[in-house]
Amino acid sequence: MGLRRTMATIAVTASVAMSGMAALAGPASAATAGCSGTRLAKVPVKGGQTQAVVGYLEVYASGRMMCARTVASNSNGTQWVSVRLKDGLSNSRDNRAVGSPSPSSAEWQAGWDAVDAGKYSSYAGPVRDYDNGKVEVHATIKKYGIWYAARWS
Repeated sequence: MGLRRTMATIAVTASVAMSGMAALAGPASAATAGCSGTRLAKVPVKGGQTQAVVGYLEVYASGRMMCARTVASNSNGTQWVSVRLKDGLSNSRDNRAVGSPSPSSAEWQAGWDAVDAGKYSSYAGPVRDYDNGKVEVHATIKKYGIWYAARWS
C-alpha cells in the first residue's frame, strides 16, 4: 500500500510539473508575442530551388509604431534568423536611437533603423520603429546552409 501511494504521488507530481512547464512554454502561437496592434502582413519566408516556405515575416502596426518579427516554421536545421526594418527617412533626418534594437553602424549606414539578427533557431525580433512614410522590412532564415528571404513594404 505504501509503495502504491508513493508511486501515485510521484506520478501526480510529475504530471503537475509537466503541465506547469507546458503553461510556461505557452502555445506555439505565443511566438508572435512582443508585437501588438493590427497585423498588416504575414509573408512567407521562402527560397532555394523548390521555393520552400521555412517561416514567416510578420508585420504589425499600432498607430505609427511598426513592429516586425521573423518566425521559423520549426527549428530543425535553422542556423540564422533575422529581421530588419527601415522607416523611410534618410539618416540625415532620422534618429538612430529611436529604432529598437538599434542597428550596428554598418546597418545604420545601409539605411536600417532596427535590426535583430543572429544564430537563432526559432525567431528574430521584435524590431520596432515609427512609420515615417515608407516602411520596408526584410527577413532571412538560413536553414541547412540555404538562405531564404521575404520582404514587405
